[in-house]
Amino acid sequence: MAEGISNLVLLVTTGNSYLMVSLIDKLAERRIRTVSVDADIASIFQTKEKAGVILVYVDQAPIGDEVLVFLRDRADTGNIPIIFLGDKYNIELAQKTISKEVIDSIFLRPINVDEVAAHVQTIIKARNASIKKKILVVDDSADTLKKIKEWLQDKYQVIVAKSGTMAIKYLTMETPDLILLDYEMPVLNGKQVLEMIRSEKDFESIPIMFLTSCNDRNVVMDIARLKPEGYLLKTMGPEQIIAEVDTFFAEKKAEKI
Repeated sequence: MAEGISNLVLLVTTGNSYLMVSLIDKLAERRIRTVSVDADIASIFQTKEKAGVILVYVDQAPIGDEVLVFLRDRADTGNIPIIFLGDKYNIELAQKTISKEVIDSIFLRPINVDEVAAHVQTIIKARNASIKKKILVVDDSADTLKKIKEWLQDKYQVIVAKSGTMAIKYLTMETPDLILLDYEMPVLNGKQVLEMIRSEKDFESIPIMFLTSCNDRNVVMDIARLKPEGYLLKTMGPEQIIAEVDTFFAEKKAEKI
């Protein structure tokens, strides 16, 4: 599936304080997890899970340049926003190592933990909203693959596979959010590919919509018996195809609310 931004916050602090304990509690109320570590490279390095946001709390003591460089590099590599909290003088010192372009925001004393927690939640939600859903299109026609990819790629991350075998191979490496599967393929047809996908525990929950050139009643009934998420006619224009896919994801989102 398209990977969302982690709801884990890495809190790097120069000392324990009631303020940070309160902030962690406020983040937890918003279902945001926090891992708090000391401001040293060894402690930060031990946090293997990728954070969605890095919070740096600078109390009375400044943070060493080597630690700031390490945080800057981690933020750059993972495209992770950094938020500074605390003492104005020490934050200004830190900005000599970490440029303002890398820092998302700064909260100086006195710190309102509710405001910080709300800001972190806003960042995570906004970044998740910008992530494109991943769609695997499976069809033996190069023209169909090219056409559908062109139509959908502005809104979605589109991967194409020219056969059922290629599709299964792809699924062993990545999990798409939706599969658009040609019903009338040679060698492995759409029905066979669907059955193979549903027979594997790791793949069985991936939603599938069939692509078909045939609007014959018997074909439609055969498709319906397989209980896919739906089907799309290849005769549909780009607006219809995009609208059907948009509707599918909107309905899935509504089910989670």
